[in-house]
Amino acid sequence: EWTVRLIELFEGRGRTAADPSDLTNRIRNLAREQLLNAFEAQVLLDGLDYLLRVRLWLVLAGLPDDLVPENPARLNAIAEPMGHQDVNAFLRMHQERT
Repeated sequence: EWTVRLIELFEGRGRTAADPSDLTNRIRNLAREQLLNAFEAQVLLDGLDYLLRVRLWLVLAGLPDDLVPENPARLNAIAEPMGHQDVNAFLRMHQERT
């Protein structure tokens, strides 16, 4: 989100940059206007999708939605539903994605 806001602010879109809603369309608009190339836009869209899925599983597990837990039992509550066999596999993937 910060990357998108920074580009929008730099391009004189302060009002849009202050609006956190509809980040997907904001990324697509920046790509359409060639302020992001297709690869950059896709990386941001993939990252957003991933982080929203993590947040969803955190909420469903009854955990704070902005922090990946350090406790292995709590971490497993989101690792398994996201398709990882153990917390270490989830942590490796999470580190690569963030």
